[in-house]
Amino acid sequence: MESKNNTSYPTRRLTNGPKHHFFGFHDLCPWSSDRRYVISLQTNFIDRPPVYSDKAVVGVIDLNEDCKFKEIATTNAWNFQQGARQQWFPKNEREIIYNDLLNDRFCSIKINIETLEKEIFECPIYAIHPNGEYGLGINFERLYETGGYGYDSQKKNTSFVNIPDNDGIFRIDFSTGEKKLVISISDVAKTGNYDISKTKNHFLSHITFNPNGSRIAFCHRYWAEDGGSPIRLCTSNTDGTDLHIFPITVTHFNWLNSNRILAFGRNRPWISKIRSHNVFSLPIFRQLLTLIRKTRSHVRQQLVGDRYFLLTDKEKITESIGIGILADDGHPMPSPNERFFVTDTYADSEHYRQLIVYDLNKKAKHIIGNYYSLPSKENFKELNWDESAMRSDLHPRWNKEGTQICIDSVHEGTRQIYIVDVEDLVSI
Repeated sequence: MESKNNTSYPTRRLTNGPKHHFFGFHDLCPWSSDRRYVISLQTNFIDRPPVYSDKAVVGVIDLNEDCKFKEIATTNAWNFQQGARQQWFPKNEREIIYNDLLNDRFCSIKINIETLEKEIFECPIYAIHPNGEYGLGINFERLYETGGYGYDSQKKNTSFVNIPDNDGIFRIDFSTGEKKLVISISDVAKTGNYDISKTKNHFLSHITFNPNGSRIAFCHRYWAEDGGSPIRLCTSNTDGTDLHIFPITVTHFNWLNSNRILAFGRNRPWISKIRSHNVFSLPIFRQLLTLIRKTRSHVRQQLVGDRYFLLTDKEKITESIGIGILADDGHPMPSPNERFFVTDTYADSEHYRQLIVYDLNKKAKHIIGNYYSLPSKENFKELNWDESAMRSDLHPRWNKEGTQICIDSVHEGTRQIYIVDVEDLVSI
């Protein structure tokens, strides 16, 4: 397939077909600390959601050996948006950790990429503290059943307590293997000014540590009576104390530094007030919401307040970013020097996703490239590739120097990993 991308920046494809390769979400750095390796998953298919019996290969791309892909392990706990939460282990530059399904139970496995020596922990992980002493995990079965990025298992249609006291965010001690609940869904759900009785399917996800490891941010999502699914952005100490909930609805976020968060969302209190009275469940308002979603992004920005925000931890004040310049939802990741952030867009009407770098100092938007969002094979054409769970979001990630961006893309017909060099841009 002819490459369907448009960029003037040096771009290198790290992986090759016919098998598919990807990293996953935008909150982790795929490079090893010595810059030699990039973590990747490898799959045989991209045309359907994975089930519990589908294996993905966990591997590393050796940048010193002509991007040779080295298989490290396999996993049955993964999805196309966040992979197996595979990530480098902070205490050892040759160890990675990833999630798996063993004996019908989800777990996490730490493995040395050279010796293949393994250590198994009874809880799947989501994020690791910067010092590597412990990680935080969630119930991926609940996530799968309630509408989040979870993992399939043999336990179909599991019935979950709507707002449980014994489920939420768990801490896994890597030295002892101890697992304990540190933040319950119940404690988070009961915090804030809204009517819990008109909600269902609560879950917590998207856990990230701030750079110094003193606080975490995470999402609390639930389903409202009108069919909507608000997402509340929360921060707390790592043990769940000093919980703060921001007064906006978010979609994606990342820590800018240890005190501030970059997020895409909306700040329209009147929408929340109307929703609390169940007005959006009326047919006329459902039609209105559908119409608003289809409007141009800049118009929608003015109507419902979609925008990027800079948020200060434990404060209610919100600072808007890029009004009239950045109007589309995306997956932001700040550069290491905090001057820039990279983000992307979902597919437009021509099926292209945009890669963007925004200069926070100069308030300037730089379009890095446009990437076609559909694979080429004819038997895939019936799928809604722009919106389905199999879609290939770019999910951009900076390298540790802030000079290169790693993305996942299908613009050449198979799902592969690419590196875009933006050193000339960030040096100006």
